[in-house]
Amino acid sequence: MYKCNDCGREFENPKVEKEVIGTDNQTGIIDYEYCPYCDSSSIKLKELKCSNCGSLIINDYYRVLDNILQTKYFDSEDENCFCSKDCFCDYVMLEEASLDDDE
Repeated sequence: MYKCNDCGREFENPKVEKEVIGTDNQTGIIDYEYCPYCDSSSIKLKELKCSNCGSLIINDYYRVLDNILQTKYFDSEDENCFCSKDCFCDYVMLEEASLDDDE
């Protein structure tokens, strides 16, 4: 998740423009990243941490999509991030039970 320092909006992927530089013998490509809303180059990658274990989330993560659960358990989108399904289950205190345990 990225955040623009100028307009304050958050977004998944920045707008990217590529520029080829170099001479005949050596060439390279530079990627310029911009905010997709205001075209500002003043953007930063937001650090997301798992709401249960606190580990840094690098790529994919899990989040609750149900509106009722979102409003009940999370004050912001940053708190609705989990590194694994197990961490989410721990967070909501989900445990496995069997019918034999009830007797």
